[in-house]
Amino acid sequence: MRELSLRLSLLAVSSAALAVGLFAACSSDSSDSSTPGTDSGGGADRSVAADTGSVEDTGVTSTSDATVGNDAAPLQDAAIDSGAYDPVACQAFFSSVDSTIQVPYTLSSASQRASLVDAGGGVRKETGKYVATWAPSGWYTLPNRTLIIDLHGTGGYPEASWSDFRGFLQQRNWAFLGISYLYNANNDAGDYDMSPGIYSRITAALTEVRAACGSNITLHLLGFSRGSANTFTVALLDRQAGGKINGVIANAGAWPPDGGPLPPELLAVNGNAMAMKDTRIWGWCGLSDLSHGYPMCDEMTTALKWVTDHGGTVAPGTPYKTADAGHNDLRNDPVAVDAGFTWINSLPPR
Repeated sequence: MRELSLRLSLLAVSSAALAVGLFAACSSDSSDSSTPGTDSGGGADRSVAADTGSVEDTGVTSTSDATVGNDAAPLQDAAIDSGAYDPVACQAFFSSVDSTIQVPYTLSSASQRASLVDAGGGVRKETGKYVATWAPSGWYTLPNRTLIIDLHGTGGYPEASWSDFRGFLQQRNWAFLGISYLYNANNDAGDYDMSPGIYSRITAALTEVRAACGSNITLHLLGFSRGSANTFTVALLDRQAGGKINGVIANAGAWPPDGGPLPPELLAVNGNAMAMKDTRIWGWCGLSDLSHGYPMCDEMTTALKWVTDHGGTVAPGTPYKTADAGHNDLRNDPVAVDAGFTWINSLPPR
């Protein structure tokens, strides 16, 4: 009965909501770009000996936990952005939890999974592994919605990435789709997927998202370390496939600054001056990051130059460099995160 009442309420306001949606669809993103309350400014070097993909619990997530509260509130009145879009069904999809998906074996994974679910997020199997989904409660009623597709680092998993960036996503009213390309649903850490396999997982997950939530969603890609290195190839594959990934944030990871070895897909187009045409990338590095045996900023500078040499677009002034920052410190620099998010948000949608 409660669901029926809700749907009747939706029908009653649909005409007004559609009118509002038509006007709002022509406007730019007006989400809050202010920075989170806890600002470490990147001053503390939290780099780790191994590329853990933020598995360790640094306490950084207290910012979002303290300021944004529980995002699992049920929908009341909802604006309909287009066609037969059903925000109630969309929220049900994002909050769906497959209880058979085991939690990765790390110190923080159980609490991070619990926080995700408590905040209205979900986990679902995806082609042999799993994905994590989450959206702020206000996201479902927006006429124009933004979704961040996340690729974790070595040893990482989606819930850890969500914990790192939840507060920033909450401020902008953006949703999260985290792709596990290491752990499967039985908590087995097998081989890492290579970029083509990752892109296949992204495509499959987006097909399900669009079926539940419509296609009026702007997509951006965010990757950390190993995930960052994969963003370059995934961006290429998406352009070759005529996909919809709009902007890319490459967070501390590419290939050695001596120019190689390039990923096979990039090597195949090396020297083609237009191979990266229409890819749009913002890069970050910490000036104290020596996790790969040399300055990470050299690695990122080399990779971003390769993108421009092959016809791609790189955000002016990048890689963005944070002083006294280690490998996994983008999450600790709200000014840098805001700069990256602002740039990808300024890009015209595909």
